[in-house]
Amino acid sequence: MEGIIRGVVAALFIGLIIMGVLVFAFSFATPLKMFQRARNATSSPERVVVVERTIVERTETQVPAPQPAPPAPTPAPIPNSNAPFVNVPTPVPTPMPGPTPAPPPSTPVPMPPPAPVPPPPPPKPTYSPTAIGTSAVNPKTGEVVKMDGTPVNNTIEPGMSDAPLVSNPVTKDKYPKGAIVISITAEGMTPNTFTVHRNEAVTIVTESADQYTHVLRFKDSSLNAIAVGVGAGEARAITFNAPSEIKSEGYPYFCDVPGHASRGETGIMQVQ
Repeated sequence: MEGIIRGVVAALFIGLIIMGVLVFAFSFATPLKMFQRARNATSSPERVVVVERTIVERTETQVPAPQPAPPAPTPAPIPNSNAPFVNVPTPVPTPMPGPTPAPPPSTPVPMPPPAPVPPPPPPKPTYSPTAIGTSAVNPKTGEVVKMDGTPVNNTIEPGMSDAPLVSNPVTKDKYPKGAIVISITAEGMTPNTFTVHRNEAVTIVTESADQYTHVLRFKDSSLNAIAVGVGAGEARAITFNAPSEIKSEGYPYFCDVPGHASRGETGIMQVQ
């Protein structure tokens, strides 16, 4: 058995050697054949002739053909002095066209007259306080007004911007003409009654005729804004519109300093 195995191995080894020799011989023979073919193609006389013919054709194609010489210029004819004179008419210049006349001016289209501008509204009159500081009176309506012309308000609290103005302290020579002067002392008010027409502008001068401070006010709420305070020996004025309502009991007024009304500082304004 061992001999058979050795024989098989030997046979395989020999086969491999033979196969390697054949592969080497084939690999060497193929380049040799290619070299032989190239040598035969280079040394062939027909190949040389074809190459030379190709070179000649390319050379003839690149060399330009000779061009014919240009003809000689014809000499200008010499004028003959013995030839008869020919009168050549002078060409008449063609007149150039003149400038294009401007088109006639177009008739201007009349513009419509401008729309009339309305006059500005007249400025609103201002009603400055009087010389002594009371509210002004509109002369057309008879209303006591503020500076912008709107009526004062007799029902608001005294001293507010819409209430009638109380004047600065005034002397007797500055009392407004036609004013009702109410003199107040500890004994009472003089006069303690007076009458006005309804809605008319009324000016009251309140004066302290003693050494006390006094404040004139009305009890009715329609005259709540009418209040004038004066110091000892002082006088101040106020202008307002009388109420439109006529009351049988009138419109009572009094001194608003505590305790003064109870000692007789009261009065009544009648409206008719």
